[in-house]
Amino acid sequence: MVPKLRFPEFRGVALRSVQLGDVTEEGRRRNGKKHSVASVMGVAKADGIVPMKARLIAADIERYKLVEHDWFAYNPMRLNIGSIARWKGESEILVSPDYVVFKCITDDESGIVPDYLDHFRQAKAWEDFVTEGGDGGVRVRIYYKDIARLQLALPSLPEQQKIAECLSSVDEVIAAQAQKVDALKTHKKGLMQQLFPSPEEVAG
Repeated sequence: MVPKLRFPEFRGVALRSVQLGDVTEEGRRRNGKKHSVASVMGVAKADGIVPMKARLIAADIERYKLVEHDWFAYNPMRLNIGSIARWKGESEILVSPDYVVFKCITDDESGIVPDYLDHFRQAKAWEDFVTEGGDGGVRVRIYYKDIARLQLALPSLPEQQKIAECLSSVDEVIAAQAQKVDALKTHKKGLMQQLFPSPEEVAG
């Protein structure tokens, strides 16, 4: 399988057929007494990794899993609806012991770039794989051993990095445009409040 679009310098370079489990490794380290509840996070589909609500945190967090920079985490009961995120912070965090945690293997030429995988998980191939075992609901459990079977046609590390940088630059443009749209919506709301006064304002 060859991508329809490639950068000129990588055309003709063969891709490697691997499974996700060949280029990632499950994270199993536990907290013990290392971190406090302030480090406990959860994964939301829209917002990524966010602080966990206090009422959802167990009294004993020694079994909570450690997540390091560029590692991925997800709730196995919500992966099929897109609730997975990469931790971009520098300090370690904790997630529920029920979560799946894994990291990319990047220490040799046969690995995978975290930023590349972060974009790939938003692609149709990923979506098709994680939803094929479920019905679109949130009660299907998908563990690391399941996603480890995902077949990838993987470019070299330099090509992965270039693809990731290209897609990240597009994300930056999208974010900038979204900010402009939000500003215009706020401006429109202000105009409408002035153009369509409430009955109380007219009476006054």
